[in-house]
Amino acid sequence: MTDVTLFSDYYRPTPSVTSDSPEVFDFPGLSAQLFEIAQAAHLPSEYMVHIVQIAELGQWKQMQDDNGVLSYRELARRGQAIERSIFGQATLTTAPNYYPPSTPPHALTPQINYAHIPNASTSAQFIGGGAVPQPANFAAVVSQSSPLQLVYLDACIFMLHSVVSGPNPRVPELHGAAQQILSRLQAIPANQRPVSLIFPLCIAGILGDNAETQRVQAQISSLGASPDLAQAVNRLIAHIRQARWAHELNTSNPLMS
Repeated sequence: MTDVTLFSDYYRPTPSVTSDSPEVFDFPGLSAQLFEIAQAAHLPSEYMVHIVQIAELGQWKQMQDDNGVLSYRELARRGQAIERSIFGQATLTTAPNYYPPSTPPHALTPQINYAHIPNASTSAQFIGGGAVPQPANFAAVVSQSSPLQLVYLDACIFMLHSVVSGPNPRVPELHGAAQQILSRLQAIPANQRPVSLIFPLCIAGILGDNAETQRVQAQISSLGASPDLAQAVNRLIAHIRQARWAHELNTSNPLMS
């Protein structure tokens, strides 16, 4: 995957899988732990709004699953409504002229297709009662957004998909997530990187391959976060990656590179 992904690359059929598929990997408590990290990192309030929504969705999903009544159609509907809210926020937080005119827009576009979630028959045209914004609109938004704004939006979107579908980089919406976050980070001067970037880095570490996770850990060390926060992030990354390895061994279908 290249550092820059075209909008058209995201509008492709998503393979369906059954609930028994090895691609269905979940990590109980993920949303709550990511919420705590975002809160401790002092993620800007306009993004914390979405983190709270996603954490609540994760709690609802867990409760429904524990009671044996989880509806994947309802899970997809709720996830899509949050996604629409996140991309609506993108139009309110942009600042002009951060990218030179020759720079193509990075990948930031609605990931509407939840076909890989079992029985999630939802419309790709309407979510939450309103029309899905079109890619052309987001191209303009992205071209006017700072790398810092985009990396926060990426983190919200990738957290959402990790909660809905499980933190599995083989899920189409999460493929290349770590590389995308790390590429955004490179566009932010080192002396302008706030500690709150540890939250997007946590998402990248969870979804990255071995090399990407090593890059994430190096970046975490350079942010100047408190030792407790850095340890919590590295611990969560390690726990999820280990759980994915165990899932791989149980299914004989590798999820990690």
